[in-house]
Amino acid sequence: AGDASSVLALNAIAGTPGNPEPDMATEPLVKSHLEAGKDLWVLHGSSAAFWPWAWWRELMRLRWVRGEDPDGQPASCHPIVPFTLEPTEAGRAAVPGISTCAVPEDELYINLEDKGGYEAWMSVEYDGKSWPQAYRYRSPWNGWVCGWIPGHREEAIRSEGMTQTLRMLASAWLKASGTER
Repeated sequence: AGDASSVLALNAIAGTPGNPEPDMATEPLVKSHLEAGKDLWVLHGSSAAFWPWAWWRELMRLRWVRGEDPDGQPASCHPIVPFTLEPTEAGRAAVPGISTCAVPEDELYINLEDKGGYEAWMSVEYDGKSWPQAYRYRSPWNGWVCGWIPGHREEAIRSEGMTQTLRMLASAWLKASGTER
């Protein structure tokens, strides 16, 4: 069993306004955390937190792609719309009691680089396609990588449904990794 320090939680994209590019000292710290089999929570757009690092881009199974992507992937986008998060079959099995969550107008992250190899727990139907919004998978070092994409506008983040849904997901993620409190 681990403790809360075995989880690295990120919630920003490097190089965006107010968020500097990561310095050289940061990379070995992040990589050693993951190589030790510890968990990573990728919140909102932070699948692009360390986008300049090739190994990071490879690690991300669902990745927000910036316009200047070093791998030449097409850029992701986020229409600002109201949407409904729907639990998947795997999500219902992993998170007892999880339910549909209506999100007021917010950024809906779509067109992420999708490499597969993850278990989607919640998704959104938009423009005739299903877009994963909560997911998890094992890193190459056996820690969990857990992702939660929604949540940009304060009204959306503070909405009762989103807060409750994220609490339920976080509890399930902690339980799966042996860090539940």
